[in-house]
Amino acid sequence: MKSLICTLSETKKVYDELMSRFEQKMLIISNKIF
Repeated sequence: MKSLICTLSETKKVYDELMSRFEQKMLIISNKIF
């Protein structure tokens, strides 16, 4: 059970990192377009 929670928190960390990178890319792209 504890390992499952650890895995979930790790996954969330990776997910958050990916989303923030994605948002930065979208911001850059939208800045180029507009």
